[in-house]
Amino acid sequence: PDVNSRLAGRLLMIAENPARNEHDQAELASQDPLSRGRLDMGAKGLPMQALVVAASAASSAAAAGGLPTHAVQRLVTHAVRLLHSPDREASKHGAFALALASRSQPSPATYTTALVVHPNDEVRVIAAATAALDEITQRILVADSSPQVRARLASRAPELAADILAALRADEHPDVVRALASSTAESGSKPTRAT
Repeated sequence: PDVNSRLAGRLLMIAENPARNEHDQAELASQDPLSRGRLDMGAKGLPMQALVVAASAASSAAAAGGLPTHAVQRLVTHAVRLLHSPDREASKHGAFALALASRSQPSPATYTTALVVHPNDEVRVIAAATAALDEITQRILVADSSPQVRARLASRAPELAADILAALRADEHPDVVRALASSTAESGSKPTRAT
């Protein structure tokens, strides 16, 4: 946990200031829509990936007290900025960072609310798969219109409340049925379908 805490702080600094060299600047300049040749060696995605890894390290460092409050606030601020980006890839990275941050904080609703009400179903899938879920959040996700969100929630069956499991057992979408069967088989119990 101590190593992860130090690592999270350093990665957060990289996410905030990636210190790009001239090759990175040339790569970013080649991304112009009117450019003849485009390079993609990862310079654009480095800050986003550093933020996600920083959030993962912060989650692992929770046992040692986690990051200082100001560092968590910076992490969340950057993650929310990415979450609201029109770029779908940036939005997904922001969602992962927030979902991981929710696991290291005492009040997961603070972070997961932004994920479960997001208009992009890929972001809501990330919330269902990764974020710390309280019962209210589980109820929101089980009623989601996207079957992929419900299926990801079903894959976490051992963590869910009994009424949420009952609602998922009543769901007839094949993806949800498969995810629930797989999750309950891994945990050692057999799913029972509600009729």
